[in-house]
Amino acid sequence: MKKFLRFLFFLLLLGAGLGFGAIHLYAADLITKPERRIAEATPEDLNLDYDNLTVIGEGGIELKGFWTLTKEEPKGVIILLHGIGANRAQMIEKANLLALQGFDAVMMDGRAHGESQGDHVTYGYFEKKDVQKIVDFIKEENTDIPVGIWGASLGGAIALQAMAEDHRIEFGVVESTFRSMDEIVFDYGKRMARGVMLKPVTDYALKRAGEEGGFDPQAVRPIESVTQISQPVMIAHGDADQRISVSYGQDLYDKLKTEDKELVIVPGAGHLDMMEVGGEGFISLVMDFMNAQVEIE
Repeated sequence: MKKFLRFLFFLLLLGAGLGFGAIHLYAADLITKPERRIAEATPEDLNLDYDNLTVIGEGGIELKGFWTLTKEEPKGVIILLHGIGANRAQMIEKANLLALQGFDAVMMDGRAHGESQGDHVTYGYFEKKDVQKIVDFIKEENTDIPVGIWGASLGGAIALQAMAEDHRIEFGVVESTFRSMDEIVFDYGKRMARGVMLKPVTDYALKRAGEEGGFDPQAVRPIESVTQISQPVMIAHGDADQRISVSYGQDLYDKLKTEDKELVIVPGAGHLDMMEVGGEGFISLVMDFMNAQVEIE
């Protein structure tokens, strides 16, 4: 019996050692290196006029994207930010909706996504600076044009962090995003491990991700960014979201500094299907919010 227990103890130690080694070697890449998917669709697929775009982001990396053009004099330009592992093509349908409302849209492959340069996703740490470079580019083209932002999931987190630092972004719509990076990495790790996960494990993986990516993951905290945002913001979340809890959206809304804010909870919507589930009702709410920000008094 004692021999069996010693053998079992040895197996447990071996398993723990192998698990720690795997986390040390591979967890950082799982967090900061999503699979690259190159955009196959273009705005031309929806008969949108557009220009190809290259913007030099933070650290000199090239960001590739589209600038879609409305048929009339634009009311404003909306920066569209996609989710983790996606690319600019994810946002073309939104660009089409905006064009019908009289808005131009700029959508870029985020760093380490699609055709953009960069080796690591930093969940807003550097991406918020990339957004500032995009705003610089827009303002060079038209100094006075209003600039808004619309981000989903990772894109929503980046949008909040960018708005906190750059008040040239005059308003924002944020879908289905998280409160802090350490919390969402734990949530995803727990789901991947079928509900069994320890916070110190994901914290160590996150520390390794920061070391590999050259950033501080603990500084990625949209829940703190919202306390610095005075611009109008719409927070939207599906109440059936299994990836990012709807309670996170509620908390972000509650802590927003601005008094000009709206909270939209879409019944039955999951993580990235609010337009499909919410339909015309949800789309109308977003477009009414956008238009209200550019009305001439």
